[in-house]
Amino acid sequence: MRTVILYGVILTLVLGSCSKPSEPVDPVDPIDPRKDPGVVNGTINGKPWEPNEYEAVYYPKWNQVVIYAKVPQNTMTSDNGAYDLSLVVDIDSLSPLKSYQMEPNGPNSAKLKNFETEVTSSHNMADAGGSFTLEKLDTVKKSVSCSFNFVSYNGDKTKRLDLKNGTMKDITLWIDKTSYDGDYLQVDIRGVKNTSWKAKNFITRAINCSSTLRGPTLTVAVSTRVGSRVLQFDIPLQNGKGTFFMFPSFPPYSFCGEPYNRSFYQIIDFDKQYYSRTGTITISHLDLVKKELVATFNATYSFKDTVANKETIQMTNGVIRAHNWKDL
Repeated sequence: MRTVILYGVILTLVLGSCSKPSEPVDPVDPIDPRKDPGVVNGTINGKPWEPNEYEAVYYPKWNQVVIYAKVPQNTMTSDNGAYDLSLVVDIDSLSPLKSYQMEPNGPNSAKLKNFETEVTSSHNMADAGGSFTLEKLDTVKKSVSCSFNFVSYNGDKTKRLDLKNGTMKDITLWIDKTSYDGDYLQVDIRGVKNTSWKAKNFITRAINCSSTLRGPTLTVAVSTRVGSRVLQFDIPLQNGKGTFFMFPSFPPYSFCGEPYNRSFYQIIDFDKQYYSRTGTITISHLDLVKKELVATFNATYSFKDTVANKETIQMTNGVIRAHNWKDL
């Protein structure tokens, strides 16, 4: 029996870590509010949002700021505004103190989560997203202030959360000097709005199926650092360089070792994936010794059941640069 690629394993790595394994991506030693002078608050659907643990991490070599905030676990229910927050913004390295847009399918993204619900500001909904204003980034005194407002949805778009007047004043700033290794994706996206996504957070794995002699398949999973969505490519390395049609990532194309280039795009919900329906990927550079790949792509993504749901997302002018992948 042919082995099916374990997408769940890759997605667990991406949505759980969203960056290289050596990086601290979860809150490190959350700040005790009794010791931190900062103030964090806001409202979610009109109800107070009052985290008791929070921190900000600045990645100067990635030009990213990540915000984490946690609410008391015993208050975490959907009817009282108690949600944990993860938020990432790509900042302007020369002039960082400004407002940044958070758009559907865009690079800046927020995620709210509790025991019952997980939502993201980057869902493909017309009113999703909002804004983030970086008001202070003091790398000497290690302090940051910011404000934000955004609308977010869960995977099947049945839950809408509106975070307003989000404020973080003078909270402790952690500086993570992890080097940026050069993995890169850039693509223009046409969904409910037109935007561009530039991403640096990759998980790359070459999966070699024991049941086939066709060689390994390179899985390139691109995500936001907070794990709100993932764009995944599966590239059979034995095909070499050239231009290939991109098939949807479901059987029979998704069996491990099959020679099909395939892709999917997932926002929050594993059961609500957008699959590549039309489009191509061109592998212009492939070095299996140095583990380097450069590719361009254009594709249209839609749900598996295109009769019940005709929603599509177009991705054009896509560029992928990946290297130093791991072997599984």
